[in-house]
Amino acid sequence: MQQQFYGEERLLSVLNRSIGLDAKAMGQAVKADLDSFVGEAEQFDDITLLSLQYKGSPEIHEITLDAAVENIDAVTDFVNTKLETIDCPMKAQMQTMPASTARTC
Repeated sequence: MQQQFYGEERLLSVLNRSIGLDAKAMGQAVKADLDSFVGEAEQFDDITLLSLQYKGSPEIHEITLDAAVENIDAVTDFVNTKLETIDCPMKAQMQTMPASTARTC
């Protein structure tokens, strides 16, 4: 048996088939496809899935980074900047921050 990675192409395929679903359903579709791909194979790496649903203007805002712990601050700053531009309440902004970057006064 040849071990293969799930891969970006397969992920994009399931995401494109899931257009129109809400964030939770889209995440569930990705997880179901991943489970199908893995089958009975033993898991050898961590799996992290984050699904967001943006209900603002149709403008496209994008950030592309490697999936690495050192990029958490960049993602948090990007999301917070977007939330601030739509006057999102601070309480809601604080709930989007990863525990590792949350700050207290």
